[in-house]
Amino acid sequence: MKAVFVGLTLTVTAPSRQWVGPEGGIDWKLRRAAFDAAESLGFRIREMNGTAKETARFAGSDDVRARDLMCAATEIPSDLIMALRGGYGASRILDLLDWEALGASRVPMVGYSDFTAVSLALLARTGRVSWQGPTLRDLIGIDPLTLAGLETVLGRRALDVRWETDFAGRIDMTGVLWGGNLAVLASLAGTPYFPNVDGGILFIEDIGESAYRIERMLLTLDMAGILRRQRAIVVGDMKGADRAVGWEGDFSLSDALGYMAGRTGLPVVTGLPFGHIHAKCALPVGAEVRLTAAGGRAAITEAP
Repeated sequence: MKAVFVGLTLTVTAPSRQWVGPEGGIDWKLRRAAFDAAESLGFRIREMNGTAKETARFAGSDDVRARDLMCAATEIPSDLIMALRGGYGASRILDLLDWEALGASRVPMVGYSDFTAVSLALLARTGRVSWQGPTLRDLIGIDPLTLAGLETVLGRRALDVRWETDFAGRIDMTGVLWGGNLAVLASLAGTPYFPNVDGGILFIEDIGESAYRIERMLLTLDMAGILRRQRAIVVGDMKGADRAVGWEGDFSLSDALGYMAGRTGLPVVTGLPFGHIHAKCALPVGAEVRLTAAGGRAAITEAP
């Protein structure tokens, strides 16, 4: 892979889980492969303390992970802050963060999955844009789509994500793009860390959640008065959603999404190349974007 980010500093922090093996213990081989991949892209790497710590399944204690994130955003000169991985743990540190200082920082931050908690809280508490995109492991054998996303995060490329979709209608709209992992998003509803977005474009992804659970979380957001204040729902990868389907005609993801589309009247655009997949785009949480769809094709681009 060509070193396309020569001279740029990548600071890696770990607000969530550590890379651990099935019996515990840090997976040092995976860790080294990921950091080597980042260096091969040209990045100078700065590692926060928690990236090499293990507390239960977390990358250090809550205090360590909170201090690491604050230090990465406000004290260390860098061009990009990236989450080591997702998992679980970011919600535990939200009360420990200095949101005024984080809002004043201008270093782009990127991650996905559990990092959704940080992205949504940052938008809710400060209005600042962050990014849903790759974590460090995604740099191993990086896909061109992921690489293009990183270039967008760093301001080298305009936002322009295009994909094939099963959505049969035609739409052309603008709105604030927000969202991320559905389970994390739903868990923050009703808290000070949930953004108040009207007329937005909500994107979602998840892994290991059966179709009925996905519908249940979407129902929670609808009954809380959140979904019908949006203009559209964009659905990324939902790996494992249909694993519980036991027979022809059993309840599936398409049933859940169809029901929510009918219930809310919102366009539900599927196929977004984002989620727990290797090749993923990068999406700005809190930025105004344009969403278009027609003829089996969809796109998220910068708002005109």
